[in-house]
Amino acid sequence: MRRYTLLLVDLLVIAAATVFALILRDNLEVSVDRIVQIGPYLLLTIVVSAPVLFATGLNRAMWRYSSLGDYLLIGTAVPAIVLIALALGFVLNRLEGVARALPIMQGLLMVCALSAVRVAARLRHAARGRPHSVAPSLSNPPETLLVVGLNAIAELFLRSVEEFAPDHVKVAGLLGPAERHRGRLLRRYPVVGVPEELDRVLSELEVHGVSVDRIVITTTFGQLSSTAQDALLHVEKTSS
Repeated sequence: MRRYTLLLVDLLVIAAATVFALILRDNLEVSVDRIVQIGPYLLLTIVVSAPVLFATGLNRAMWRYSSLGDYLLIGTAVPAIVLIALALGFVLNRLEGVARALPIMQGLLMVCALSAVRVAARLRHAARGRPHSVAPSLSNPPETLLVVGLNAIAELFLRSVEEFAPDHVKVAGLLGPAERHRGRLLRRYPVVGVPEELDRVLSELEVHGVSVDRIVITTTFGQLSSTAQDALLHVEKTSS
């Protein structure tokens, strides 16, 4: 039943996007007669949307975990809906009353609206699922980490820290693969250097009162340069 409920919401969003596209096309003038005039095209759009949404699996996706793949799928499904509705409308009544700009505006608004409801669901879930803050005890201060790598694994690790240990793990920064990444942010954490400069980065952090307890490597050792490998091995052998 949940899937059919989500499908119904999507269909309502598509209908609302179509009506709003008509209002934008008419310079924000709301006319019941104009809405009735495009009624057949609106009905065709809704009828076509149901099987397309079923075929793409958008109604089965969990909105609170929506990702880039879901938004790209929306970008694929919407043009298919609009093109099929246009073809059927042309056969039915030669698209009487449908302005040429309407399908373009309709498609853009449908993509934005379908993506927006999924983003809203994800934000709502994130707000509800945020753990209550528990301050670390004085005997157990937060562990300070330095993350080596800029990739999906690094992002997953940072998300895990935010989700499960925001008060017990502190990320001092990241080491990126290239100099051009210095100063950039990944999930609000700064890139403070490159792995080849590990000794210098640790010294600079200590100057600012940040003592790194652990280095987390989110890439395979072989993907690092020989200089970066030597720097990591040196720190491993000469420090705790």
